[in-house]
Amino acid sequence: MTKKPMMPIATVRRTGKVPLFEASLKAEALRQAEAMVQPLIEQIKNRNVLHLDDGTTVELGGDRMRIEHQPDGQLSVTFDDKGTGRVCSDCQLCCKLMPIPPLKKAAFTRCAHQSVGKGCKVHHHGKPVCCKTFACLWLADPETKGMPRPDRAHYVLDMTADYVTHTDLNTGEKHQLPVFQVWADPAFPNAHRAPELRAWMMRQAERFGAGTIVRYSITDAIAIFPPAFNADGEWKEIKAPVRARDDEDRAIMSNFAGGTP
Repeated sequence: MTKKPMMPIATVRRTGKVPLFEASLKAEALRQAEAMVQPLIEQIKNRNVLHLDDGTTVELGGDRMRIEHQPDGQLSVTFDDKGTGRVCSDCQLCCKLMPIPPLKKAAFTRCAHQSVGKGCKVHHHGKPVCCKTFACLWLADPETKGMPRPDRAHYVLDMTADYVTHTDLNTGEKHQLPVFQVWADPAFPNAHRAPELRAWMMRQAERFGAGTIVRYSITDAIAIFPPAFNADGEWKEIKAPVRARDDEDRAIMSNFAGGTP
């Protein structure tokens, strides 16, 4: 069966309101990556050594993370001394845009431990586990090769997935759709329209059936669904506030704002 070609980015027509479709952006565990790591890791004494709860010590092959795409569509993460070959250098955008609950650092505020042009002042002593185990997709995923470094692109591709809940206004039926998270610098509100980012969004939609949520503030975000999601072959952008619907959401929103983890 011949696959229908995707609409070229240069000719995409953006729509504002989406008929018969209402999205509410519901925050999942903001630091889902940390939540997966914390039950296993007691502490990280050396950069390449993990001490597990069962007393096992795991020595990694290096301190650079690399994502590997398997033939069956699954992803695996490996550590070695080379990674993808890309390095943070003096980029510190994740330290500004993303929250760090253990430090009570709110999203979209500069971390107190940032040293401009030098990096993290507590990198070797006192750096939280969530920071030690974090790598953005530009850094760790070979498939982001050719995309600008985050501080030049004005957005960070988060490895942590989230979801949005949408309601069919005809039936009232609700569905949850997976989305990749992108943390965008609010000083550059059109960063999410960069051609290389839109091409990346389309690849995630085709491969994983996932949309993208672009966060510009603690409470505001845009859910973006590429043409692969839509029968009319158009991009859908849905702006909506992030609302807390239950106690779990309220706790997560508190982390967004730098409250108690």
